[in-house]
Parts: sequence; structure tokens; C-alpha cells
Amino acid sequence: MKPTGEKLDSMTNKSRGAEPFGLVLLCLSVVGIVALALCIVALAGMAAAFIDAALFGWRPTMDRIVDVVHAAGSKHSILGLRAVLVFSIVVYGAIIVATLVFAHWRGGPTWRDLVGWRAPTVAITDRWVWAIIVAAVVYSFTAQVLLGRIDEDAHLALRIPADRVAALALVALAVVIAPITEELLFRGWIYTGLRYRLGVWPALILSSAVFAFAHYEDTHVYALAVFPVGLALGGLRQRTDSTKASILFHALYNLTAVLLSAAE
Repeated sequence: MKPTGEKLDSMTNKSRGAEPFGLVLLCLSVVGIVALALCIVALAGMAAAFIDAALFGWRPTMDRIVDVVHAAGSKHSILGLRAVLVFSIVVYGAIIVATLVFAHWRGGPTWRDLVGWRAPTVAITDRWVWAIIVAAVVYSFTAQVLLGRIDEDAHLALRIPADRVAALALVALAVVIAPITEELLFRGWIYTGLRYRLGVWPALILSSAVFAFAHYEDTHVYALAVFPVGLALGGLRQRTDSTKASILFHALYNLTAVLLSAAE
């Protein structure tokens, strides 16, 4: 089925050689991206351990690994918090690499079509772009106030750690690494594949649902609150024909949350 909607990517032209996977292969490719990312993380961890051992010896290296693993299981350990944040950065970075590897593998020289990695095709003054941005911001503030009153355990805002290293790691993760990773994967690879087979609206809904599920937590509230944000990011990606636009908005959105948290 060809994609439908107001704006269609140039990648829908099969002559360009950048046809996305079908639905089954798309699902398998996401599993493959995760698996490749985990392999990259494992290799990075082993490389770091070998380097540390070469500098300080295996006994100190093993002792440090054990200390970090134990600290990561503690909610009140600064070392554990640092370790979790650094590990998250490495994982997100590995997903970026894995997504681009799959895009290059499938698309070859036209890999950018498969993840929407191109300049926006509309001007910043486009009214629909601003309508999406304003709606997402208004929704975010409204949801944070209302859901905070309904469920006190729902953590919809970022909380900046007191530890400076952990705080810097969190800001880097939230404002830089996470927007790039999530937009390339959800609004790039997944959305592009779904839209090619199902059309714009099913692709928006399904990719946003997957995005929300990826943010699932035990209160269930955060995933529900994230779903409309995913729709807004998907709408921005569709309107601008670019994940660069959704990455920028995602980064500014998270930066605002960081600044509000820091001001509390």
C-alpha cells in the first residue's frame, strides 16, 4: 500500500532504491537494531575494561566493576546514579549507531530517506508547524499539573540530581542524546516504514504508541502522558519531512523541562 497524506517523502519513489521494509521485516529490524545496540554496548564495556586493566591491573578493575554493579542497585548511591546515567548514554548512543547501520544497509546511498535525515521542506513560519509546537507545549504543562494532582507518584518532569557529574550526564542525555536517538528510531525508521505500508495516520498512531510503550513505568501515567507528545513529534516530522525538525523540538522540549526542574 502506498503512503497517503498531505506530504509524502521522496523516498516513496521506488526508483530511488530506498523502499522501507514490509511490516514483518520492519518489526524484525527493530529487534535487530536493539540486538546490535546491545552488542555495541557489550563491546564498549569490554574495551573499557581492557583499557582500565592495562592501566591499573585486573584486580583493581574487577573491584571497580563489582563496586559499580552494587552501587547501581542502590537508590541513594551517587556512584550508582552516575553509573546508570553513563550506561544510559552509552545505550542510547549504540541505538543511534545501530539505526544508522540498518538505514545504510537497506537504503545504501539513499539511507537518509529511511530516517528522514534531511533539511525541513517548510519554512519556520509555517502555521501548522507552530500549531503543533504550541499544542504540544500547552498539553505538556496542562498534563503535568493535572496528572500530578491525580497521581503523586507520576514523575512527569525531570529531576536534576544534586551531584554535579550526575546532573551534567542527565542534561546531556535528556537534551542531546535522547532526542537524536528517539527521533531517528521512532519518527525516522519506524514511522517511515509504517507510513509506506499503512499511510500517515495509522503510522502516526502506531509509532506514537510504540514511543509511549518505550516510556512505560509502573505508574502507567507517564506512558499515557507521552503518547500525545509522540503524536506531536510525528506530526512535526510529517509536516517538515524531516527528523531534524523533530529532533530540534524534542531537544528544546526536554531542555525546558530541565530548566523548570532546576528552577524549583
